[in-house]
Amino acid sequence: MASWAARYEAGQHRAVWEEMRAAGPDALAPARRADAEEVARLTMARVAGNVAVLSVRLTLLGYRFGQRYSRNRRRRTIVDLGLRKSMESAGRDVSWVDEGDVEETVMGWPGPRGDVVERLAGAEAILGAELPLALRALVVAVDTVDLAGSFLSWEPSAFDFDDDLDWPPAGRLTDPFNLLGIDVVAEHLHPDTGELDPTHLDDDGRFALPIANDAELSANRVGGVKTVLLPDPDPVAVIDPVIHGVTGRPGIRLVDYLRCTFEWAGFPGFELEPGPYPPELAQLRRGLSPL
Repeated sequence: MASWAARYEAGQHRAVWEEMRAAGPDALAPARRADAEEVARLTMARVAGNVAVLSVRLTLLGYRFGQRYSRNRRRRTIVDLGLRKSMESAGRDVSWVDEGDVEETVMGWPGPRGDVVERLAGAEAILGAELPLALRALVVAVDTVDLAGSFLSWEPSAFDFDDDLDWPPAGRLTDPFNLLGIDVVAEHLHPDTGELDPTHLDDDGRFALPIANDAELSANRVGGVKTVLLPDPDPVAVIDPVIHGVTGRPGIRLVDYLRCTFEWAGFPGFELEPGPYPPELAQLRRGLSPL
């Protein structure tokens, strides 16, 4: 029988991932590990390709990116309050403050950082175990990204742009694709030990790793984060973990969530809304790679 990777490349995307999930830890046995890792790599390369396409298309269509808006707001606050010198004295990076505002309707996705594999290894050393197969491959292929924002034509807006521009009121939850990046692990360390702060662990000693902003936070509203439980007693989780905190999708696994995300052009929240849907979705969705 052909390898999982060969069958995946031949188009058996769902069947291959179902078999790998069914195998659970056995999929990572020495005889099968390389094959399973190649499937994960191929899958997340498609994710990265979709992200690159969407970032270009959103820019061309005039999308306003929330991340860049928020960056400009922070910069203006620092300048207005005269905080730059104190930040510099404290050893903070102020180069981005000096660069001025950025265009909020232009966002190129640079791809993963050159040292993302080393950053991943450092985080896994802290966690004491490898990340689940699918999540590990996603971190390496995409690293960080944030498609939060809105089109001016979307009423209500999918992002709360709290400024003086004539912008529709916020209220839509599109759940835009975003990843926080593996550096988030370092934000949960105890300052004295350099290990995970016990206050971030549950009663069973497990860590809820934040991987993305949830739908509410992505809309610039009060919200939370999507998490993956580490370690997870579910044997399937070593291959494809459940993502907790996904609005309207309890128990959804990472690969299924990614499929849904790109079936909805990077905005899976639209699936939970009644139509008709904005015309931009059809333009954004065209030709994206299936997972």
